Amino acid sequence: MDPAKLDAHFLAGCLCAPSNGRQAGTHASSSSRVDIRRLHVLQLPLDAQQAYAEVFRELRVFEGRLAEVGETGKALVSGVSDLLAAGGLES
Repeated sequence: MDPAKLDAHFLAGCLCAPSNGRQAGTHASSSSRVDIRRLHVLQLPLDAQQAYAEVFRELRVFEGRLAEVGETGKALVSGVSDLLAAGGLES
Protein backbone atom coordinates (compact mmCIF):
# COMPACT_ATOMS: atom_id res chain seq x y z
CA MET A 1 0.00 0.00 0.00
CA ASP A 2 1.39 3.37 -1.01
CA PRO A 3 0.66 5.96 1.73
CA ALA A 4 0.98 8.67 -0.91
CA LYS A 5 -2.13 7.25 -2.61
CA LEU A 6 -4.16 5.59 0.12
CA ASP A 7 -4.82 6.57 3.75
CA ALA A 8 -4.81 3.44 5.92
CA HIS A 9 -7.44 4.80 8.35
CA PHE A 10 -9.70 5.67 5.42
CA LEU A 11 -9.35 2.15 4.03
CA ALA A 12 -10.01 0.58 7.44
CA GLY A 13 -13.07 2.79 7.94
CA CYS A 14 -14.52 1.83 4.58
CA LEU A 15 -13.85 -1.87 5.09
CA CYS A 16 -15.33 -1.86 8.61
CA ALA A 17 -18.56 -0.15 7.56
CA PRO A 18 -21.52 -2.40 8.43
CA SER A 19 -22.93 -2.06 4.92
CA ASN A 20 -19.69 -3.47 3.51
CA GLY A 21 -19.98 -6.54 5.71
CA ARG A 22 -23.57 -7.10 4.65
CA GLN A 23 -22.76 -6.63 0.97
CA ALA A 24 -19.70 -8.88 0.92
CA GLY A 25 -20.79 -11.45 3.48
CA THR A 26 -22.01 -14.89 2.66
CA HIS A 27 -23.32 -17.36 5.19
CA ALA A 28 -22.94 -21.08 5.07
CA SER A 29 -24.64 -23.42 7.52
CA SER A 30 -22.20 -22.89 10.41
CA SER A 31 -19.79 -20.23 9.20
CA SER A 32 -19.68 -16.91 7.46
CA ARG A 33 -17.37 -15.73 4.73
CA VAL A 34 -16.47 -12.43 3.14
CA ASP A 35 -16.02 -12.22 -0.61
CA ILE A 36 -13.36 -9.52 -0.91
CA ARG A 37 -14.38 -8.89 -4.52
CA ARG A 38 -17.67 -7.47 -3.25
CA LEU A 39 -16.15 -4.99 -0.78
CA HIS A 40 -16.61 -1.33 -1.62
CA VAL A 41 -14.00 1.39 -1.08
CA LEU A 42 -14.62 4.92 -2.30
CA GLN A 43 -12.16 6.18 -4.89
CA LEU A 44 -11.13 9.58 -3.58
CA PRO A 45 -8.03 11.77 -3.77
CA LEU A 46 -5.70 11.53 -0.76
CA ASP A 47 -6.80 14.82 0.83
CA ALA A 48 -10.46 13.72 0.76
CA GLN A 49 -9.46 10.30 2.13
CA GLN A 50 -7.73 12.02 5.04
CA ALA A 51 -10.86 14.03 5.83
CA TYR A 52 -12.96 10.85 5.80
CA ALA A 53 -10.31 9.05 7.88
CA GLU A 54 -10.58 11.71 10.60
CA VAL A 55 -14.36 11.26 10.76
CA PHE A 56 -13.96 7.46 10.85
CA ARG A 57 -11.54 7.86 13.80
CA GLU A 58 -13.97 10.18 15.59
CA LEU A 59 -16.78 7.67 15.06
CA ARG A 60 -14.69 4.88 16.66
CA VAL A 61 -14.01 7.13 19.68
CA PHE A 62 -17.71 8.01 19.91
CA GLU A 63 -18.67 4.34 19.66
CA GLY A 64 -16.30 3.52 22.51
CA ARG A 65 -17.76 6.27 24.67
CA LEU A 66 -21.28 5.05 23.97
CA ALA A 67 -20.27 1.58 25.11
CA GLU A 68 -18.84 3.04 28.32
CA VAL A 69 -22.04 4.99 28.97
CA GLY A 70 -24.09 1.85 28.33
CA GLU A 71 -22.05 -0.13 30.85
CA THR A 72 -22.31 2.69 33.40
CA GLY A 73 -26.07 2.83 32.86
CA LYS A 74 -26.39 -0.93 33.37
CA ALA A 75 -24.39 -0.71 36.59
CA LEU A 76 -26.60 2.15 37.80
CA VAL A 77 -29.81 0.24 37.05
CA SER A 78 -28.42 -2.86 38.75
CA GLY A 79 -27.36 -0.92 41.84
CA VAL A 80 -30.67 0.91 42.18
CA SER A 81 -32.61 -2.33 41.63
CA ASP A 82 -30.62 -4.02 44.39
CA LEU A 83 -31.24 -1.05 46.68
CA LEU A 84 -34.96 -1.15 45.97
CA ALA A 85 -35.13 -4.92 46.45
CA ALA A 86 -33.50 -4.47 49.85
CA GLY A 87 -36.16 -1.99 50.93
CA GLY A 88 -34.13 1.09 50.17
CA LEU A 89 -37.09 3.20 49.01
CA GLU A 90 -37.99 5.73 51.67
CA SER A 91 -41.49 7.21 51.61
